[in-house]
Amino acid sequence: MKFVRVGELVKELNLKLLACGSGFRRPIFKPLVSRASLELAGFFGAFDPTRVVVFGRGEVKYLLALPEKIGKLRLYKVISTGIPCVVTSYNQNLPSSFLQVFKSLKVPLLSSPLPTSKLIAEIVNLLERKLSPAESIHAVMMDVFGEGVLIRGGSGIGKSEIALELIRRGHRLVADDVVLLRKSTSGDLVASSFPTTKGIMEISGIGLIHVAKLFGISAILDEKKVDVVVDLVPKKETEAVRKKLGMEEDTVEFLGVRVPRVELEVKSGRNMAVLIELIAMNRHVKKYDPYLVEKIILRIRGEIGDNEFF
Repeated sequence: MKFVRVGELVKELNLKLLACGSGFRRPIFKPLVSRASLELAGFFGAFDPTRVVVFGRGEVKYLLALPEKIGKLRLYKVISTGIPCVVTSYNQNLPSSFLQVFKSLKVPLLSSPLPTSKLIAEIVNLLERKLSPAESIHAVMMDVFGEGVLIRGGSGIGKSEIALELIRRGHRLVADDVVLLRKSTSGDLVASSFPTTKGIMEISGIGLIHVAKLFGISAILDEKKVDVVVDLVPKKETEAVRKKLGMEEDTVEFLGVRVPRVELEVKSGRNMAVLIELIAMNRHVKKYDPYLVEKIILRIRGEIGDNEFF
């Protein structure tokens, strides 16, 4: 089972240690956060001890408003459930007598200057990236007109060159050569690059290039939901008419998530970047008009007029 150490959370989010650094190896298994407000008042009916606990201003003020003995007892009951750690927002600290509770149970107390809502979002985003099911594939990932386009194809077919032309036309690179795919908690398929290769492309005959330095920081993107997969294939002799007309949409599955798939022939004279732009624009339009293809076919056949089409 995948997990994240508390020490990784501290390093990634630049958290400050307030008590018990010896607990940095405690595991975090879920990309979720608890506030523990009701638990500090004594109710544990819905408490999940596997989550990171965040104390906002309300929780800290409540603890400090209680008599010290009762406050320490309430805190002890929360910490003794086996939670990974507690993080306070707004750089809040607790009195030394309360810190002894964390030390005795070997549970780290950490703090962040961020507001509570922002801190929770940062923790959840980080844990989701690290704990979600993931796999890596040989492909290129682009953001084209706001649509996430995953470009696949055999070695040497020209994926990186097509991506470079798309970048030159104002679109954004997510990953080149090796794409990391993960399934988010919302069920979406999300693509990103490995940290060591972020913004780096390898162009045959030229070598490695740094996209941000050549085209600006806006030419790269950290991650993007995969909306469509484009498979680049060599020229074929024949192809079914229904597939050419787009009446039957193909799909491909990654990590249990099915994504629309388009097969695009690579042959002399075709502007592949423009075709991929067209695929992205078509996907975007079909989100608002799911019967677009059927209407186009009917319009070609003369069964509907322009008034009905638009």
